[in-house]
Amino acid sequence: MSLRPRSTPFAVNTDSRLLHRFYLALLGAPPDSYLLPSLVWQCVTHKSYSHGSLPYNDKLAFLGAALLPVLSLTQGRRTIKFVSLSKTLQTAGLESVENPVTAKTSSDAIHNFALQHNVSAIMRWKPAFADLHKSAKAQVASECVEAIIGGIALSKGAAKAQSFCLERILPS
Repeated sequence: MSLRPRSTPFAVNTDSRLLHRFYLALLGAPPDSYLLPSLVWQCVTHKSYSHGSLPYNDKLAFLGAALLPVLSLTQGRRTIKFVSLSKTLQTAGLESVENPVTAKTSSDAIHNFALQHNVSAIMRWKPAFADLHKSAKAQVASECVEAIIGGIALSKGAAKAQSFCLERILPS
């Protein structure tokens, strides 16, 4: 009797055609027009996959998460301006008002976008537990979306990343 019974290994995507079809559906164009070829797999690879021996999306996800609220500030030609209120003007009523930018770019909104586009089918990761919810599958999928945003910004610049965010993520 073993203390750790062997379970079937988690199935991970290795098919580049499936990844290409995913990017076509997500970006609306071939991935080469948005990402450097070296970043195509890196954006969907979590550091738990292959124990971090392959390039993974941690830093790209950080870049994408930092850029997402900034890139989503401009919608069309108008800019949302935030007014800094002093402590005396802040009331309980104002604290309950939701910021439209953070509402659209929250982790729940990114996770819903990842679910909509079935990111979990193509991401490469190794779950810590058999229960995928306990292994933070939603967070890993959200990090993949943020890494794609960061990868676009790194590859083609902030303007291209902003057009992707405004056309694909914010309307959803």
